[in-house]
Amino acid sequence: MPPNATDELVQQARFRLTALRDTMGTLQPATRHGLSARFLFNLCRRAVEGLERQIPEGPQAAEDTVVQDAVKALMASTGFFHFLLSFVTSAVNERVPEAMTVPLEKVAGQVVEHNRMLVYYDWTPSNYSFRRDFPRRLKEQLVEALDDEDDPAIKAVPQLFAVLSIPAAERNNVLLHSALAHEVGHALVEQLPLPLPPLELPPNQKPVDATTLLSKWQHELLADAWATVLLGPAPLLSLMELSPHDHASNDHPCNFLRFTLMRHCLEKSGFLGAGKPPVDMEWLSGHVESALTRAQTSQPGANEALFVWAHKQLLQRISEMLDHVSKHDLVAYKREAWDSECLKRPSVHALVWRILHCTPPDRIDHKQEQPSLASILNAGWATHKSPARWQKFCAQFCLKQDVEYNSLLRLNQLLLKAIEITSIRLEWGVPLQ
Repeated sequence: MPPNATDELVQQARFRLTALRDTMGTLQPATRHGLSARFLFNLCRRAVEGLERQIPEGPQAAEDTVVQDAVKALMASTGFFHFLLSFVTSAVNERVPEAMTVPLEKVAGQVVEHNRMLVYYDWTPSNYSFRRDFPRRLKEQLVEALDDEDDPAIKAVPQLFAVLSIPAAERNNVLLHSALAHEVGHALVEQLPLPLPPLELPPNQKPVDATTLLSKWQHELLADAWATVLLGPAPLLSLMELSPHDHASNDHPCNFLRFTLMRHCLEKSGFLGAGKPPVDMEWLSGHVESALTRAQTSQPGANEALFVWAHKQLLQRISEMLDHVSKHDLVAYKREAWDSECLKRPSVHALVWRILHCTPPDRIDHKQEQPSLASILNAGWATHKSPARWQKFCAQFCLKQDVEYNSLLRLNQLLLKAIEITSIRLEWGVPLQ
């Protein structure tokens, strides 16, 4: 008897759902970690239950194309939730993503209270990234799986749900993870966009090309502004490490434009500009100016007319973009900003001191103020980029070879430990010991 195509499809759909349940079974013990991971795990479980209810029962007509199309749609949804569980697995089973998730949620919560973050490792050769289409796809697939647009599970998906990736090759370089603030910034720009003004387009250019380019570049610059407002100098320092001589592209403005905007943002926060430099950041001004001088070579060339036009347009809009970000970051919530005044807090000084002496940061006196993600990352950068502090830190090691590498490895271990303890305190209310 020839195989029944419809029945075979139904059997494949059941097999894939069984595999999805098996994956969830192996993951379930780890879902004690991370509110976002538990939330997504529970959504997957609801989706599997809904998909199973929609699988046809009994023998089917061999050429029933209506049933076949419906089953193929169910299989596509099953594939999406397999994909989603791979994110959750990385988020809860890998040390760094799990530690970063809760502090990032708190950072974004200063602007959008109801939010979720999920940080995972990307094992492809990629950079830090933000999956812009994830919330839309999640809701679409939940509607497909639950067959009910008004299901409470769909309505429970928060306004801001950011899925962020860390390049696996850099998983132990905690200092560079300051770049995640830029990806959080992308999520905030999605929620709080800034419309483009009426434009005087360059000659011999299509309006759609000019508008698209300007919109993409502005999106990147606003994400940089949000990152700097939320985490201080750390995101700029990580950008300098990740792309020191980057040129403009169809998706990103040149580094000179990005560094210039972030410098202005740091001046508004009190890190740079007139007056005495903040404690622990006396090295920052010279470092930023040197980076700006080097980045001037990455400005668009004279033959790239569209890039030159967009560069000039956005250079003139830096103040407007910073005002847009400042206007929103206090809306309805008590913002816990990290600016130059925060460096006066005892916990930050204690953190820098302990890092310099290779002391585990979790030994900070629990009576002092809880260190934030921003204070931990900036204390790490202050140690690494201040020549005097870095020399003192490296002197803690007796090794004659690879002192720089081993010192940086030790610094990142200390920072990760501090972030883990902070994450535990934020989620569970466990006091520091």
